Amino acid sequence: MAAFTAGAVGYPGRRYAAFTAVGAVGWAAQSALLGYLGGVAFADRPLAGFVVAWLGAAVVTVAAMAVRRHASGAGRRLTALTRRRTEVRALAGRR
Repeated sequence: MAAFTAGAVGYPGRRYAAFTAVGAVGWAAQSALLGYLGGVAFADRPLAGFVVAWLGAAVVTVAAMAVRRHASGAGRRLTALTRRRTEVRALAGRR
């Protein structure tokens, strides 16, 4: 989807490829390091490692959802405030 969008908006292909390569290397390094550290920390307790991994994923997911909900709520309040100001100005102009 990102490649389609980048093409649709005319993002330069070389720049897109460069940033994609940097992101892929970063993602792979992070994944490998996390796997290695998890393997070292939970070598004798694989079930505990599995539980910690799932709990960590759940915490990150809930945090992301909370941030998104908070941000969208703020956006709705701002839109409602802007709409009210526009309505008040329109009514004031009619008098």
